Amino acid sequence: MKKIFILGVILTLCHFLLFAAVFMISLGSGWDALDEATQDPTRLETVADSILSVLSQPAISLWTPWMSRHLPDVCEWIFLLANSIAWGFCLAIPICLIFWREKKNADNNRMDGIGE
Repeated sequence: MKKIFILGVILTLCHFLLFAAVFMISLGSGWDALDEATQDPTRLETVADSILSVLSQPAISLWTPWMSRHLPDVCEWIFLLANSIAWGFCLAIPICLIFWREKKNADNNRMDGIGE
């Protein structure tokens, strides 16, 4: 359980930082479109928007327009943090289970004398 928690926290931080970086890239690359509305999005903006739409799931699907109008901005940030926590632990659990199973199989093979 301790390994799952530690890996979950690490993956949560990685997700949050990756989300923030991709958000900044998406925002920055789309900044030029404000001057000229007919300008097509750049390839970087298209890729960043695609990655951002994946990383923001499931939070973006659960966040409603009503919530945007009636809840304070801090709730949106808490929701975003909860999204990163969900990503971190949903990835940490299967990763730890896979490594635990491999370690268990290696230990069993060593006990049987197969690994020597």
